[in-house]
This record gives sequence, C-alpha cells and structure tokens, in this order.
Amino acid sequence: MKIDLRLCTILVFLFTAKTIPAADYSAQPLYGIFKSAPFFFPAWEYDTGGEGVAYHDSDSENQNTNSVRISEGVDLWDAPVAGGGYRVGWTRPGEWLRYSFKVPIQRNYQLRFKISFDSPENTSAVIAYRFLRSGHQGRSLVTPTGGWNLPENMDAGVVNLSEGHETLEVYFESVTNIKGECPDFWSFELL
Repeated sequence: MKIDLRLCTILVFLFTAKTIPAADYSAQPLYGIFKSAPFFFPAWEYDTGGEGVAYHDSDSENQNTNSVRISEGVDLWDAPVAGGGYRVGWTRPGEWLRYSFKVPIQRNYQLRFKISFDSPENTSAVIAYRFLRSGHQGRSLVTPTGGWNLPENMDAGVVNLSEGHETLEVYFESVTNIKGECPDFWSFELL
C-alpha cells in the first residue's frame, strides 16, 4: 500500500490546528444520571444541552426517522444488530458528541468504540477523542467494516482516569474519503 506523505502532513496539520470547543460543563448526561465506569454507552445517549454544548452537527436538520431525540440535530438511525437501539449516522468531519459519566476509582480503562464504515477500498476516516478532566486524547484510524450494518469493535487505547466526574468528547474526522463520509458510531465502552 502506497501512502502519500504530503496528504499525511496536511492531515496532521489540519487535526492539530482545528478549533476544539472550549470545555463546557453545563452539559448533563441523558436522564440526569451519571453512569459509572466500567460500562457500555450507546452512542445516542450523548449529553443534553443542545448544539455547541452537548454536540455539534454540521446541519440543523435531523436525518432521524425514529422517535428518539428528534428535536436535536444529531442524526440517529436504527441499529438493527448488536441488541438494537440507535446509532449516530450521517456523520461529517468536524462533528462531535459529549458524554458525561462517573469514574468510581482511579485506574486504567480500555476505551473501545463500536463503529461501521461503508466506503470504497483504500479509504479511511479518523475518530478522535478527548477526556476533558484528565486531558487524555487520541485518534484512531477507521477502515471500512464491510457495510453500514456491519459494526466492528475498535480498541482506541488505554486511558488512566481519576475518580470523579469525567466527560468524553468524540470527534469525527475524514481522512481519505472524497465524499467526506465518517463512520457510523454505535457505542463506546470503558472496560
């Protein structure tokens, strides 16, 4: 596989130079209840607070045809496998979501995303993440999973989190996909 280093340099610059929203702790977890790690967190259970506080969506139109969170701009659709529920879809570069939770004890946690990505061969995208309190951040390369309804687990790394409230921000960044499509986001886990 041949990699164009000029493109990689440009993409690293774009990621590091992008404006990251200021930490805004006015967001609250869905239902007002802080889940405790370790846990499974469905993607559609992002914080409350609206555009610019709990999420950013590139358009105000909700592509959602379901009956959950229809007054918000985050695009949700059915998750027909993996226990049902909903997933965040129609993601575009620069969109992000926030998730608030409680860390019961300080220790290392494995961060795992469940994603699906249906894109032509030799394309990829990036999911970036940042923990607001601990400051830990990273990026994970996403390659096609074989279809939008074929999610795969993706280990994003080990993070050391301190006891107390924490907020995870998940960013969608396109890398080599000409259409600007980013992966569908099904869930994340802290194990």
